[in-house]
Amino acid sequence: ISGSPLILLAGGVSGTGKSTITTELAYRLKIVRTQSTDMMREIIRCYLAPQEAPTLAFSSFEAWRGLIAQDRGQPQAVADQAAIHGFLAQFETVKQGLEATVSRAAKERHDLIVDGVHVLPTELDLREASREAVMVSVMLVIETRETLTRRLKGRGQEQPGRKAFRYLEHLDQIWELQSHLLGLADRAGIPIIANWNLEDTVVEILREVSRKVSERFPPDPRALE
Repeated sequence: ISGSPLILLAGGVSGTGKSTITTELAYRLKIVRTQSTDMMREIIRCYLAPQEAPTLAFSSFEAWRGLIAQDRGQPQAVADQAAIHGFLAQFETVKQGLEATVSRAAKERHDLIVDGVHVLPTELDLREASREAVMVSVMLVIETRETLTRRLKGRGQEQPGRKAFRYLEHLDQIWELQSHLLGLADRAGIPIIANWNLEDTVVEILREVSRKVSERFPPDPRALE
């Protein structure tokens, strides 16, 4: 796009279909570089001692367990909104790697798609990358608990390694986390997209990409004369 790379950031909790949607977007947009923040979390976990980042050993909705371990099991560690506190602590550990990934793609002018629960554009320093790249942020959501339950069960059938019961046992925490992310996205004006089906969701995100490109490179009226 006029020499500027496209960097697409897709957030959302477990079960919102981020990987499926971004895989289709990568195909349609011909983007070869994609990054999952879950994979990033695992990589960072490999080179940090457990005591340095105790939340990394757990999924985003269970990160509070790392805070308990760090606090030696003291009950005050599990307070109101424990799932959110745990997630935010985990995000702070992943944040630097995520910012560096986006910054490098922008500097090297590589198109990039990043998906994951840790995609919180309002909490990331993307100023430099935004000068170099067309930045598009969206938040994927599932609008009902029943639909989210169905999606998580389906994921367990499609990917036996990702046991559905783990997610279903923590449905309350996942739902609480989604509400928090929606609040952040809403206050920042980030498009919130309900993922009911693949085609409609992809089309809606492509419209947002088109809108951002048009904002960055408005059409020249003289070209129409």
